[in-house]
Amino acid sequence: MVAALDAFKPLAGNFETVVNQTGSSDGWARTLGDDKDGPNASEIGFASRNFKDEEDTSDAISSGKYCDDAIVTVVEKTNSVVDFTQQQLFDIFTGAVTNWEDIAK
Repeated sequence: MVAALDAFKPLAGNFETVVNQTGSSDGWARTLGDDKDGPNASEIGFASRNFKDEEDTSDAISSGKYCDDAIVTVVEKTNSVVDFTQQQLFDIFTGAVTNWEDIAK
């Protein structure tokens, strides 16, 4: 996002950006939702997911998903686990699995 904003600055003239990454729900709340008129209001909000049904975007000039988040899993090369299922990765990142022995085949 920072790179995209930096590329946009020369096209916009007197333009200053402040990036305050707080979460996808805040992107909607601060531009169109409950916080749009408060001290944390924003002109542009971003989400790394599709908007939820209850997050009305009908008053937006434009809306849509800018990008997807990615999680890259890197393990030490001596680790015996060589392949993960999507469920196993989910369990690791949510804390349901905390020991490699629970994953090893």
